[in-house]
Amino acid sequence: MKRAIWIWLLFAPLGLGAPRALAQDDRVDAQPLAVVSVAGYSELKADLEYLGALSGNADIGGVLEKLLSRLTENHGLAGIAQERPWGVSISYAYDTVQLVPRVFLPVTDLSKLLEALATLIGQPAVKGDDGIYNIPRESGPLFVAEKGGYAYLARRKNVLQLPDDPLQQSRGLEKQYDLALSFDVHHLPPSLREMAADRVRQYWEAAPPQNVADDAERGAARATLARRGAEQTIQIINDLDRITLGLDIDRANHRTRLDMEITALPDSSLAKSCAALKQAADPRLAGVLASDAIASVLLDWSFSNEDEALARGGLDRFREGLPPLIGNALSLDEDGKTKANDLTRKLFDLFDQTIEKRRRINFGLAVLGAERDGLLDIVDESIEESFPGRIHETIIGAGQVAVVAGGVTADGAEGERVAMQLVGLVAEAAELDPPKLNADTYKGWRFHALSVTAPQTMRAELPLRALRNLLGNPIKIVLAFGEDTFYAAAGENGADAIKRLIDHSAKPPASETPLTASLALAPAWKLLFMQTAKPQANKIATELKKIGKDRVTITAEPTEGGIRCRLECEEGANLLLGGILSIIVRAVAAANGA
Repeated sequence: MKRAIWIWLLFAPLGLGAPRALAQDDRVDAQPLAVVSVAGYSELKADLEYLGALSGNADIGGVLEKLLSRLTENHGLAGIAQERPWGVSISYAYDTVQLVPRVFLPVTDLSKLLEALATLIGQPAVKGDDGIYNIPRESGPLFVAEKGGYAYLARRKNVLQLPDDPLQQSRGLEKQYDLALSFDVHHLPPSLREMAADRVRQYWEAAPPQNVADDAERGAARATLARRGAEQTIQIINDLDRITLGLDIDRANHRTRLDMEITALPDSSLAKSCAALKQAADPRLAGVLASDAIASVLLDWSFSNEDEALARGGLDRFREGLPPLIGNALSLDEDGKTKANDLTRKLFDLFDQTIEKRRRINFGLAVLGAERDGLLDIVDESIEESFPGRIHETIIGAGQVAVVAGGVTADGAEGERVAMQLVGLVAEAAELDPPKLNADTYKGWRFHALSVTAPQTMRAELPLRALRNLLGNPIKIVLAFGEDTFYAAAGENGADAIKRLIDHSAKPPASETPLTASLALAPAWKLLFMQTAKPQANKIATELKKIGKDRVTITAEPTEGGIRCRLECEEGANLLLGGILSIIVRAVAAANGA
């Protein structure tokens, strides 16, 4: 059984398609549909050892070697050049409707590789007159050929027309990434494209109705929106040229990055949308990317004409369905529901005006640590030392964070008027104290405040306990409005948090990408630990704090003819990744007796 599992893992790419013998004259697309690139075994092993050392598993490289030796019956990677890149190219056979893979491996000694394959598969390789080796198997033969220091393995002999440059097929990805996948969407055959389009249409048509009491006119309107959404989604698929995923562990700079890059066909609608993202950044919400924020998101997405239509379509899907949901959720009477519906629709009208006027979406979110008296930290540490694992309950008291969200609008005064009327209606329905209007002012901004007391039950379940611990009780809510920008904050010192973001936004933006999101692992993990109170979580929080560099950042930025999304991790995240990979490798090794 273990040998069968190892054979499947090593040669799974060669098993794509139906497990039957194939005619040798089947037509195969000469252009690969997809390629997988691996920088080399030595590079991957060095990455694993680096991550393992960070997480206290410095011996993980040796565990991997023992595992490989066990699975390959002591052959290891015999005959393979461990320092050179390898990969898989996948083409499409039109008449058999199959994916046809070709694995290319760097070799130092082909005979040793063939000997290892014979041991694993149970059949020796037989060399044909054309120089191609044939390894018999029940599911069909495996063919092996050599050229330019590389061995090529395939289930079909007619795909072994070997290139002069073995690495040409990997598109240079081995120089950029340790591990990468590149998929040419525009090479999909028409039959598969139509199949994907049918699935998209089925998804949109199967969307549940938003309101069972809708009249025929509303039902027809939603059907039109669903049809438009399906058409736009299919258009995006048809506009795609290539999708590339790449992972690189930069050991020298202690960073890990995961990229997803999308390129569009020239002059397509998608290409125009990506080009529109190159507009200059809008600094009005840049303050959410404050360096001391626990977490932050800044979306500054500019529109092309096609994007504007898509954004309006998205708004239309909620315009009719959301107002009734609000009225029902607050148990309002008919008069209250009418007011709520009217105010909600006015907000949607303001969204429409913003899209039309600014042709971009601006949204920001930040989670900031609440400033605490140093004595409280000393008390917390003393309690944890004396009573490890104790769950701290906040029933009435200060919270640990403030959550602030902001946006840009076409008319700040109109947004303020409508929003505060809606807040007042909600407060009245929930029997809360009315909001305190004009509670403060700052640099031309107007601040309004209200508070909500959460249930005060002792030993509350996790969602309520976390809400009270993080935001405090009562939960303080602050709304601030400027000329064309607004913020809403919940939690401790919300007004001060908004003022900090206003000041930060007056400085040059820290990022000019359309999307930037950031998470500081150490404080985020500490907050999580305080809710779960598990000793292992506390240990990890301590290690992350020691490292210091613990940011995880997500960015999206335009490239030539497309867009690239990047997840980048500092050393703290590498510590967590090393721990996870070490657990996986040890578990597989133990299961195989290594």
